[in-house]
Amino acid sequence: MHLRWLAAARQGGDLPLLLIVEDDAGVAEALMRFLAGHDMRCVIEPSFEDAREALRDLQFLDVPVAGLLTDFDLPDGNGCEVVRAFRRSFPDLPVAIMSGSADIVTTGWMQEQRVTLLPKPFTLDDLRTWIGGVLAWHAFRSPLAKDR
Repeated sequence: MHLRWLAAARQGGDLPLLLIVEDDAGVAEALMRFLAGHDMRCVIEPSFEDAREALRDLQFLDVPVAGLLTDFDLPDGNGCEVVRAFRRSFPDLPVAIMSGSADIVTTGWMQEQRVTLLPKPFTLDDLRTWIGGVLAWHAFRSPLAKDR
């Protein structure tokens, strides 16, 4: 079990938690810093297998998740595989794939699956727009919003 999931789940209180799957440590660090400035927590996994293990842990620990941001090219799989695994556990949550190499077939699949494509290099405004959607979805789905 990933103990960092438990720590991330307990830190930040009600801040939304985003699963990020990114094998480039520099990109992952930049994303983490950016998201911290936008009232989001994140846990970063470097591979498809690590992400699958984290998803099992999330379900076991009943950690509320706000969405998924994954790189397309991973050392042991691709972003579409990550999305499929994520959607089995969290079918309605926002998902985005970062890619500099998505082809027409993959792009069509992303549209069918309601996956946002963030083409590399994307701008901070592109990321900010997607994060805004995640935050809006999280606010809509939170238990407090349902009680109002």
